[in-house]
Amino acid sequence: MAQKRLIKLDRKKTLIKILLQFLMKNGNKNISELIIHRFLKTIQKNYKKNSKNIIKLGICNTIRIVSFRVQKDKLSRKKKLKYIPYFLKKIQRTALTIKTILKASHQKMKEPIYIKIKNEFISAANNKGDFLVKRQDIYNTVYEKKNFAHYRWFS
Repeated sequence: MAQKRLIKLDRKKTLIKILLQFLMKNGNKNISELIIHRFLKTIQKNYKKNSKNIIKLGICNTIRIVSFRVQKDKLSRKKKLKYIPYFLKKIQRTALTIKTILKASHQKMKEPIYIKIKNEFISAANNKGDFLVKRQDIYNTVYEKKNFAHYRWFS
């Protein structure tokens, strides 16, 4: 008999879809749904705010607008790398943000995964965390390489 879930997961919403997509390993959708359910439940227990609002606030605080691709210079004998900046689409922004938050949570040890994810989203909502420094570094490199922005031909 299946457990009754207090929080209904709405898979039509894009945030839950993206979270499920990045948490799913080897096609185990039930396990990733269970992790998300526990994650949302622990946020609701510990904080007075709505859990979805905390997730949205964490994503808004850590979202990146620009990124860059690394391309090798084919004509020169020296292996030079060109950093080509480009703007991200809206879905790419949220997916990349969730991916970086989940990567940061996977690096920490000795806690269940849903507690690690909760801590990372809460630190993102409070404008704390290592990924904010990483975002600033990426913005600095994009600003330095803005001359190569017209080289963009990929989507």
